[in-house]
Amino acid sequence: MKKAIFLSLICVFAAGVSGVTGQDRYQSGSSYSALASGFPVDFRSSQGAGMGVSGVSISNRLVTNLSNPALWHNTYFTLASGGLSFSMHDARDEFGSAVNNHVAIDHFQLQVPIYRERLGVSVALYPETASRFSAINQFSVPPATVGADTVNYTTFYRGEGGLNRFEAGFGYKLSENFAVGYAASVVFGTQRTATDITFSTPGYQPAAFETRISSLGYGHRLGFYGQYLGITSSSDGIAFGITASLPVDMGGKREINTVTGNTLTVVEGEDEGPQGNLLLPMELNTGLTVYFNRYAMLTGEVLMQNWSDYQNFAGQTEDFLKDRLKLGAGFEYAAFRRPESSLFTRLGYRAGVSYDAGHLELNDKQIQTLLFSAGLAIPSPVSGSSVAINFEYGFRGTTSHELVRERIFGIRLTFNLTEMMFLQRRLQ
Repeated sequence: MKKAIFLSLICVFAAGVSGVTGQDRYQSGSSYSALASGFPVDFRSSQGAGMGVSGVSISNRLVTNLSNPALWHNTYFTLASGGLSFSMHDARDEFGSAVNNHVAIDHFQLQVPIYRERLGVSVALYPETASRFSAINQFSVPPATVGADTVNYTTFYRGEGGLNRFEAGFGYKLSENFAVGYAASVVFGTQRTATDITFSTPGYQPAAFETRISSLGYGHRLGFYGQYLGITSSSDGIAFGITASLPVDMGGKREINTVTGNTLTVVEGEDEGPQGNLLLPMELNTGLTVYFNRYAMLTGEVLMQNWSDYQNFAGQTEDFLKDRLKLGAGFEYAAFRRPESSLFTRLGYRAGVSYDAGHLELNDKQIQTLLFSAGLAIPSPVSGSSVAINFEYGFRGTTSHELVRERIFGIRLTFNLTEMMFLQRRLQ
């Protein structure tokens, strides 16, 4: 029954212009983000995003990286980064289609060296999950008695929210080859869902109801990084990274309001309403990077999240949530490090692919995602700062089994600023 209820919220799109207009007006994202606390957001670094990975085993002194606290040990300059993202989801099912667009500021991070290339700290704000969806459905109720009219009505179901992390931590170099890191965070967010009901049959008043759940908890991440450089030459090597994000037990408050005609009724106030507990799953992320020389690298990652342990506001697990496995691999060619001077050698080139087995299983079908990624790094020849432009294109879900298939297109613009853009520091 729970599967059928949730499926009806995300899988039925009204055909025609009215459905598309409703989606665009609400700035929607993935239809599948209606479930749980939203869809996981995997962005952790602009360098990794262009290769289809998070960057858990990629150390770079000129680019910030959220994926692994141990990487912060290598901070040499003060670094700051922030960015914008645009996403488009072309969603289709058996009933019709809709195009959903969304623009967002996706993260901010500051890395500071306490002892250069040995001890570095990071402060960041970034999304953990995102939920943005809407659906317009039309219904008819046949007359209950002879001579009565058929009741026609339309529902506009929508929601937005998700969870964010405000995180601070450090990375420390144990030896020439090994480093560890730790980060503590406050995980918080608000999930809002609303339904508007309008009647085309005379004699019925419009109605609306809204549910808002606010959550707060505390998270912990541990990281390890190892490298062995100079295997066959001074510029090659291999690196390994692993992080563990511990489960987050979150307290929650719920508020429910209804509107009938012009009358607002508070069914549950946030202060007097029930309190619940959400449980975010544990995450394990591992990666391996091979450096062929100063210009070329190849990296691969495996990410696992045990979403089967996720608990909703009522403290219950959900049958449609399954453990998640994501695989990613990509490469980078840093042509800007070459001595030649040309348009080609002023940029860095990245590409990769990722396969996500998914954390949702609806109608006995796992919701899988295949994404192709590509990126350009545009470094400043003077300051060491850079701009990264990343693209992704792929597919999620299926139109079989009464589900939704999404074609995904995304662009992310990230600004990486180095210490040379600020006042010079003199800590050493």
